[in-house]
Amino acid sequence: MSSIMVASPNIRWIAIALAACLVPLLGVLATPSVAQRTAAERTDAAYGAAFESWAAGSGVKGGIVVVNRNRNTVHESTVGGADPTSSVLLGSLSKAITATCIAKLIEEHRLAWSTPLKDALARHLEAYGPPADPRALTITVEQLVVHRAGFSSRPKEALLEMTLGSFLERNTSRDTHFGPLLAATLRHPLVALPGKQFAYSNAGYLALGTIIEEATNESYERACHSRVLAPLGVQSATLDPSWRVLSSYGGWSMSGADYLRFFEIFAPNRQLLGRETRAWIADETAKRMNPQRKHWYALGVRIDPVAGGRLIVSHTGSWSWRQPIAKDGALSASTGAFAIRYADGTSLFTAFWPIPRDPVERRMAYEKLADGLRETHQRLQAGLSGP
Repeated sequence: MSSIMVASPNIRWIAIALAACLVPLLGVLATPSVAQRTAAERTDAAYGAAFESWAAGSGVKGGIVVVNRNRNTVHESTVGGADPTSSVLLGSLSKAITATCIAKLIEEHRLAWSTPLKDALARHLEAYGPPADPRALTITVEQLVVHRAGFSSRPKEALLEMTLGSFLERNTSRDTHFGPLLAATLRHPLVALPGKQFAYSNAGYLALGTIIEEATNESYERACHSRVLAPLGVQSATLDPSWRVLSSYGGWSMSGADYLRFFEIFAPNRQLLGRETRAWIADETAKRMNPQRKHWYALGVRIDPVAGGRLIVSHTGSWSWRQPIAKDGALSASTGAFAIRYADGTSLFTAFWPIPRDPVERRMAYEKLADGLRETHQRLQAGLSGP
């Protein structure tokens, strides 16, 4: 089995070396195509140029970039003839939807951040039996959301590397399978005491999806639609028909514009989330991803603080899977995504394919992408057309 869902929020800060910028004098003598590019680099089209440049050097054959400001789409562009309005598999960008639904259930008093697994999954445990590691019963909802549950991470992630391949030999990828898939995952022992350390893991978000179904008596998809997506005007969202098994940790599919509508929940003046939830997001306590760094993980996203108490919110997503023998026949996927909301309110969504299979190469490619978009953003903020 070879897999890797990637969405490491460590967010391996992703970026690209930008398209070369021309000095203003060149615009006088330039050919029309060069002149147009110079003008574009002073506008939101510069994000598209940066993405295109990164894609050309990263083996990407197709992709989209969408830019949002003040809740309006201000730029869309594509690579390889992709449709910028089409739905794309989000991979781990799905985690923010799951975590937001959990936050809404806490606001409804159906759950608390401190609710332990033994209570949040009482019916599941009755049906499938206890986990192999008794410590798992003490994992709290908050520890699941911020990746401090004690599950193993790559390269021996409890769900992807140790469970999913053999599961898909017997079960379709086109259904969520929350109960049996979580039960199979919980047969593996924890690698750390719950709450002790950050370790990015998809298993925790599979557990959160199961908790949502148990707390609401609804399907995970319906619960997220009614509490999170529909109130924000998101219309294209659905669990990807071919990869519903990724569900709460990576299975959502929607358009880039719709994902940025959802991402506006992190705007300071957006009211979908209550005051206490917004304060929880902004509080780094017990959420640090690395004790030596200032960023933290909250509500399915990485948080980077900047001057004035403002926040940059981001996450990567990817799904790289190749399994020749499976219930549905040979399975293959290779797609990535990245979303970021800068402190000034500009937000970007990118999706692209294929992605490098090697995790190190993938991380480096994502870092180049994020850096290039950040450099473009800083240049546009400064009103400059060149470095």
